[in-house]
Amino acid sequence: MPPNDLTNLQAKEEKLHSILRNHAPLLVAYSGGVDSTLLLAVAHSVLGDRATGLIADSPSLPRASLAEALRVAESIGATVEVVQTAELEDPRYA
Repeated sequence: MPPNDLTNLQAKEEKLHSILRNHAPLLVAYSGGVDSTLLLAVAHSVLGDRATGLIADSPSLPRASLAEALRVAESIGATVEVVQTAELEDPRYA
């Protein structure tokens, strides 16, 4: 990576850290996907226990996906709260 790109990347990373610190404590909407996993990992790295992941659980979420998301969060040391949802009971969801 060229030096200018590395400097730009480091500046963006520090900006993200600053934003996270300025909004702590915080919840990260966590799905187990790449984007939310990265954000949860960085938030946990910067804030420790002042960052918590929040994942919605419902029958529409495959059990394997939930288990994998929780496993990944545990591997990075982040706390995740699981919130039960009931969108399948809402006729507008279909």
